Amino acid sequence: MGRNNEQKFTTFFLLILILALSLGVFTIFKNNFDAQYKAKKESSQEVKGDAKSVDCATIQPLIQNVIENASLPRKWYLKESVKGTLNQKFFLN
Repeated sequence: MGRNNEQKFTTFFLLILILALSLGVFTIFKNNFDAQYKAKKESSQEVKGDAKSVDCATIQPLIQNVIENASLPRKWYLKESVKGTLNQKFFLN
């Protein structure tokens, strides 16, 4: 009876060791993967060249002025009416 209990304990102990080893290997690979992902993400967000950091509050009025004053020359053409063709052009500024 003692020999049977010893074999069960040995089997249980080996199972725990295999589980701990698997968990350790998984943790190492996960940490390595996370570090590589973080480095890749940081490098993709890196600003290259001689770009300067700009405070958005200082540049916002300049950008807003450009947006408000931007206009494209547009021409409007009317399609045929029921009674005939209109040859007028409408210009919007």
